[in-house]
Amino acid sequence: MGLPKSEHPVPPMSVDAAADYVDRMVRRERASAENNEAALRQIATRYRIGFWQLHHLFKRKAKTCDSALFGRIRDAYLDHCAKQITALQLELAVDKAVNPDAETENLAAQAAELAAKIAEKRAKRRA
Repeated sequence: MGLPKSEHPVPPMSVDAAADYVDRMVRRERASAENNEAALRQIATRYRIGFWQLHHLFKRKAKTCDSALFGRIRDAYLDHCAKQITALQLELAVDKAVNPDAETENLAAQAAELAAKIAEKRAKRRA
């Protein structure tokens, strides 16, 4: 019997996992940035992580990622996800006010559940 498959195809706390987190944040940040470099700068500034550290991870040039940096990137990623869910919850609240139905209620409940799971993960990271 093999090991269960994880969310990430790479081992946790690896350079590849950190690079995946950075890549995901950059792809989402591109909505408000003109290019990848601008997105990286916004992320670096917001989460107080060195631009060049993020850049090397994003370009897959980093050879190492110490546990402290990995933890900061993971925290940034979880914060980034929480902000995305908050935005989704606001959209669902507007939709629920305009068009109240069971489907919208269900989606809002699922978003709230996901937000709670992320908050729990963030709390565990800080403990």
